[in-house]
Amino acid sequence: MNEDTGFLSNVGDNLEFEVDNVYIAKRGGGEDSYLNGSYFEFDLDRRAMHEEKVIAPEPVQDIVQWCAPDIILVVDEEPVLSVETTYHELTYNNIAQRIPRQVKPAMEGVPSVIFQKVESYDTDTAYHTWFAETFRKANQIYNPPCLALMFTEEDHNEKATRLANLCNWAVNGDQNGSMETVSQTVEDIAEDFEPESILKTKNGRRRSWIRVDDEYVTSIPGPNPDRQGWKTKGTGNLDPYPGMAKMSEILFAYNEEGEKIRDLRIFFRNLPSDFWWFQENEEELYYRLMKEFADELYYADQSDQIDV
Repeated sequence: MNEDTGFLSNVGDNLEFEVDNVYIAKRGGGEDSYLNGSYFEFDLDRRAMHEEKVIAPEPVQDIVQWCAPDIILVVDEEPVLSVETTYHELTYNNIAQRIPRQVKPAMEGVPSVIFQKVESYDTDTAYHTWFAETFRKANQIYNPPCLALMFTEEDHNEKATRLANLCNWAVNGDQNGSMETVSQTVEDIAEDFEPESILKTKNGRRRSWIRVDDEYVTSIPGPNPDRQGWKTKGTGNLDPYPGMAKMSEILFAYNEEGEKIRDLRIFFRNLPSDFWWFQENEEELYYRLMKEFADELYYADQSDQIDV
């Protein structure tokens, strides 16, 4: 609900098409989950949700299976643009959090864009370059592309206009919303990306959550079995690890031609295959994504089968 109204307040005056209907998903899972195609009409004037459930068209259902983006623009039951908007500034902890929900639409033939706030465009901040390089590479791998539109407090209005133009392009074919103008900042920042900055700390130590060799990119989720949250959080303690795995794959498993040259391995270093949460939540979204992303999957009790 907040995503719909916030999006319209940012780009509404620059949209060159009428928004006829708005549908929102309920929070939580169950039979009314967006994963099952369940949505509810939202009255923008009354700011109220109708009680009658509406089943989304199958192409919409397809693109939300790796977590729903904030906005999906749909024309004649066909999604034309997936939009993620976040006013949480980019930090080390949230770099990769939303990447799966951006990649999935592109894989299903739908352009996607994330409207991402940053404190500045300073490339001395290494994780800014990780984020930018991930979307630069994704732009090469997927067709149509998944894009990132970065903005600061100072240039928010200018970038919001670019977002509106991209929406106009998606709905009306307006050439003023070209993808090149959307991605220019990302391209500029990505020029300063250094692979070693993500593989090693400033002190030269290997990071605990990623390994890269000739054959594999290995993503190593870090949650421990005794951490709080396994029972209270719907995702257990797996957030943001699916995003980190997908970011690692995009950065290191593909060459500059967008061809996959390494397999993705996921290794639950601290969690055994019979971990109780895995047994009770086999189809929980984030665990399902880890299994779906991995070319090879290993658990703590299989550590003798993997050299990291």
